[in-house]
Amino acid sequence: DMRERIAGGTLLAVLASLLVTSAPTVSPAAGAPASPSSAAAPRTERDGSTAVDEVAVPAVPAFARTHALGTTADPAPVVVARLTRRDTDEFGLVALTWTQGSAGPGTEARVRVREAGSWSSWQELHYEPSESPGGAEAAATGVRDGTEPLWVGDADGVQVRVLAEPGNAPTDVTLVLIDSAAQPSDAALAQRPGAAYLRNDLAGLRPTRPMAASGTRSITTSPGTSTAARTNGYAYVPKPDLVRRSEWGANPVLSGPCDSPRYGETVLAAFVHHTAGSNNYSEGDAPAIVRSVYAYHTQGRGWCDIGYNFLVDRYGNVYEGRRGGFRRPVRGAHSGDYNTNSVGISLMGNFELVQPNKRIRGALVRVLAWKLQSNYRAPRARTWLNGARFRNISGHRDAMSTACPGINVYSRLRDIRARVDNVMGGYDTRIHRRWVEKYGGRTGVLGAPFVGERKIDDGRGRVTVFEHGRIYSGRGTGAVMVNGRMLASYVSDYDGVDGRLGYPTIGSQPSSRSGVRTTRFEAGRMFSAKAIGARALWGPILHRYQRAGGVNSAMGLPLSKPKRIPGGRRALFQYAWIYYDRSSDTTSVRYR
Repeated sequence: DMRERIAGGTLLAVLASLLVTSAPTVSPAAGAPASPSSAAAPRTERDGSTAVDEVAVPAVPAFARTHALGTTADPAPVVVARLTRRDTDEFGLVALTWTQGSAGPGTEARVRVREAGSWSSWQELHYEPSESPGGAEAAATGVRDGTEPLWVGDADGVQVRVLAEPGNAPTDVTLVLIDSAAQPSDAALAQRPGAAYLRNDLAGLRPTRPMAASGTRSITTSPGTSTAARTNGYAYVPKPDLVRRSEWGANPVLSGPCDSPRYGETVLAAFVHHTAGSNNYSEGDAPAIVRSVYAYHTQGRGWCDIGYNFLVDRYGNVYEGRRGGFRRPVRGAHSGDYNTNSVGISLMGNFELVQPNKRIRGALVRVLAWKLQSNYRAPRARTWLNGARFRNISGHRDAMSTACPGINVYSRLRDIRARVDNVMGGYDTRIHRRWVEKYGGRTGVLGAPFVGERKIDDGRGRVTVFEHGRIYSGRGTGAVMVNGRMLASYVSDYDGVDGRLGYPTIGSQPSSRSGVRTTRFEAGRMFSAKAIGARALWGPILHRYQRAGGVNSAMGLPLSKPKRIPGGRRALFQYAWIYYDRSSDTTSVRYR
């Protein structure tokens, strides 16, 4: 009855990389009646730190099904699958899965666990049919429906009941137990400077008032420092300090033989979720919870990766979720038909039961402000996703019939939108204005933002990657578009803004020669034509070429960049060479 369900439906692609340990003992607890499932010993597969056990939950025969209270008179859901008390290996996270599409809307799942020798009360595992992948990932063999996982910390026994309306019982119900061992890096994550920033700053983050009369608006980011925009009242919201996948321990083996990450066109909206798990975990537990959710989504549910794009713990730490690039519109598995062009942010906890604290709220505000501002989305506006209209910041329950993200978060979304709006102060950057006014915005030549606007590492400018090109904005250069073959060559052959050419200063323009276009840069010029591709010239060789008539000269079009030779450089043209002699600081032309 045991199956390790890995994305793609097979273990063969990953068993060579997994350490298979001895099967744990699963036996009836003292005094518990025997059960048909007691003979089913689950196999444990480890990725070095995470164990995933799966146990079949026996179905209750139709003639023996009773209401949860022990009667058959009530037409409410009846117990359709049951696992009596069981001893297990230690585990920290529990969930249930079943055959995709087999559960009706009234399905309920409940568990109780044994911790430190005592059994807990019954706890509901929330069934979220809409929290799933889409497209090819959803159709892959081995994908299963299931509940939200429940973090229990350190348990060694379990009991299960599944209830459903008559005729709508889920089939092949399986208990998933996950144990993610502590890693040395877990405790160290809380000591990072970024973590301290989140605790000190985001815990007290409050909506700020509009910009001062000077035209500059500041947002305090840590004691003694500020982030300020110089134009139009908005402040550039920095990327939150993320706990990267490598830091929290995302082992790629668990993703199995899945395809590469899939992307949308852009980020149009954000869905806020909660994990519906424990509210009492420690900061050191949080990375293990993220690893466990990752293992559950990939091993228990058969998905390609963790479903969320980001997760936020109750201490304000923000975790990178699904792989593919945290700045890109990676398609997650969090909102069913609305995964594409949205970002899923899950708050770690059950916010049906408790209020979100200041740290988790502040971190959520910062992630939303960064993600929406960089993609030029207004937090209080609405948008269309797959034929349905949503607020740009929505709760999971806005997309599907679910309690997620919990009433205590959902009731605060209006305030969260206001806080995000105040933190952003807008998004009318130089790049945004050029994109809208000159290039037609999302429906124009560049398309939508694919990688949102960001600060370039050299500190001199910013860039937005659109579907069909980029706009760079540097100090003193304005906002300039580069696209097509010139962009490809600029990035791959000339190292972009870090290379010899520097920032673009004048975008692609037609030259005096038909079919030839040029783009100017701080330290050179690029020429593009079908016959030559894209070639760049700079320095004395460019000056000599321009003095001779450039693209209309007898030398023709450039076929190479200025290359180093002993004593100088030379560049090849269609009908000539230009040489530069360093010792004499002179150029010469030799026709071929």
